[in-house]
Order: sequence, then structure tokens, then C-alpha cells
Amino acid sequence: MSFEIHTLNTTEEPKILIDVSGNLTVKGWGKPEISATGLPGSAIELTEGKDHIRITSNESCNLRLPHKAHIEVERCLGNATFQALEGEAILHKVADNLTIKRVGPVTISEVGGNLTIQGVTGDLTLSYIRGNATIQDVQGNLEISEKVSGNLHVKDVSGNLTALALGNIHFWLDPEGEKTYAIEAKGNLDCLLPLDSSAQITVERAMQIRVHIPGIEPGDLTTRPFTLTLGEGEASLNLNAGGYISIRSQLLSKAPEREDFAYQFDFGVDLSDYIQSRISHLERHLEAQHERLAAAVENATMTAERAAHIEDKVRRKVENAKRKLTRRLARAERFTPKPPPRHKPYHKPRIPVETEPVSDEERQLILEMLAQGKISIQEAEDLLEALESNI
Repeated sequence: MSFEIHTLNTTEEPKILIDVSGNLTVKGWGKPEISATGLPGSAIELTEGKDHIRITSNESCNLRLPHKAHIEVERCLGNATFQALEGEAILHKVADNLTIKRVGPVTISEVGGNLTIQGVTGDLTLSYIRGNATIQDVQGNLEISEKVSGNLHVKDVSGNLTALALGNIHFWLDPEGEKTYAIEAKGNLDCLLPLDSSAQITVERAMQIRVHIPGIEPGDLTTRPFTLTLGEGEASLNLNAGGYISIRSQLLSKAPEREDFAYQFDFGVDLSDYIQSRISHLERHLEAQHERLAAAVENATMTAERAAHIEDKVRRKVENAKRKLTRRLARAERFTPKPPPRHKPYHKPRIPVETEPVSDEERQLILEMLAQGKISIQEAEDLLEALESNI
């Protein structure tokens, strides 16, 4: 099958206006060039204006743009995907589903289908999402100024958070400093927080409130407004729901609802041996990844400025991950999961719960592996989660 391809040389940070009547895929690359690909008859046009470049197509279109391009999508009448872009993106209307991965600041006015976002460096501002929304890893503020008509899933927002969903909301947060979180669900609201959270929680509306955090006595759950202070109460969480509100610790939420939970893990495992075995596995996995990455870099065109930018971005990611890992390792030292009470007698000898605390050497080993690039942030998180599950 033949394709219609149009190219245009440009700057490293062009302003791009897009109007596509079909599906749209936009990916960033390290060239100061625009490439537009579509089927024959797509009527793709690249028009240079005074301070912008306008791209139009009567059918679906695939675009490759400079990483730092500033994008404004006037409309996309199909599905849209945006990936590996660092400049600001303004999306006025996407008629169907929208997927976004590893981008800079984003403003979205209307999405006719579902929204999936993973990795935003900067603020994320949404207006109206007609379907469900899944949002993860926002290094900035998240604001939903109007509503998500379906369900909303949110994980890892480093800034302030304002959200309204007509369905259920499920979110994971690690409240920091004096951040504010205002979250409202017309359905149920499920909130997962670290055990060492420092936050003041206020609930004005909810049919029922459930609190499952070890060591916390919630008091009268029928009082409105209901208030609960965790730690020093630095962050502010305002939660409201038309159904129930569940406030849980992240560690507690991992426990399966099975009677034999206590015997699924060896709580007396030698952490040093376990960490070393996990790291050996990750090293073998990363060695294969690094070989593929080296081959890709060798064949790619990358300026010194672009390489330096990527290095700085990685450095900031690693420093942020170090802070989170340090906190989570300290959390793991203070909290040891205990098996839930059994509902039926069981005569199998219980495995001792006592374990050795995480040593400074083990803590430093994980952080050094991350800083040296031997494990990724995700793999470090996986290792830490495995560690927490066995202490």
C-alpha cells in the first residue's frame, strides 16, 4: 500500500496548528523537520504562516514533529495519540479517544471518548471528558475545571489537584508540603495514601465513610463535616462523594482478602539475599535493554543540545525518585505488615513475623543502582514494592 508523505524543514521549536478529519498520531523526534503521512487522497497540506505552520488533512494523518514543538489542535474528528513531546500542547477538541504519553504541559478542552495520560512534565488542565479518564505521573498541577462524565483514576500528581467525576474516583496520592487536593465524585471515592502521610482530610458530603489506616482512630464517622488529621496535617484534602468514601493506606490495600495470606510470604526472609537476587535479575534485564538502546542511539540523529536536555531530564527524574525511595524505605522500616485475623482455626505453625530492619547498606545499594542507571525508576519501584511485601 502506498502512502502520501509531505515534509517541511522548520525550527526546533515551531508553533504547529492542526486540523484533521480522521485519526491523528503525533510523535516527537530530534529533527527540525515536519513529516506528515497519510493515505492517498488525504489532501494533506502544510502551510507556512507568519509565526506558525498549519497542517490539515481530510483523512487520518501521522505526524512527526520536533520534540520542542508547540502544538495547538483545533479539532481531531477521530482518535488521537501524542507521544514524546516537550513543548506546550493545547487540544481544543478530540472527537473520540485520546492517549498521551511523555509530554510537556497540556491543556485539553473536550474529549468525546476515553482519556489515557501517562507522563506529563508540567501542568495538566482538563475541561470536559465524556468518557473515563486514567491519569498517571503528572509533574505539576492537575486541574479538571468541568468534569469527567465517567470514572476517574489518578496516580502520582506532584502538584495541587482539583477534580470532579460523575462516576467513581480512585486515586493514589503521596501528599507533600502544603499542597491542596479538592476531589469530588458523584459516585464512590477511593483514596489510597502512604502510611506516613501528613495531611488534614475534610469530608463534607458522603453517604458513608470508611477509614482503614493502621494506628488511626477516625472517631465518629457520621459527623459532617468529618475531619481526620494524619501526621502533622500539612497537606489539605477536601473529599466529597455521592456514595461512600474509602480512605486507606497503600500498604494495607495490597493485602489480598484470602485466609491463607499469612503463609504466602516468608516474613523471616533474609533481606540482603533477596535484594541481591532481585538486583541480579534486573541487571540481566537491563543489559538487554541497554544493548537495544545503544543500537537505537547509534542510528539516530541527535544534537548535543538535545542530548544534554535528555541527560538533565533523567537527572531530575533520578533525584525525585531518590527522595521517594528514601521515604518509602524509611516507611518500610517503621511499618511491618501483620497477617489478618483468621476466621477459622488453622493448625499450621505460624511463621515468625519478626524480621531484621532494612539496613543502611541495603538502602544505599538500591539508591546507588538507580543513580548509576543500572535500574530504571519503575524497576526501582518494583524492587521496593517487593521489599515492602516481605518485611
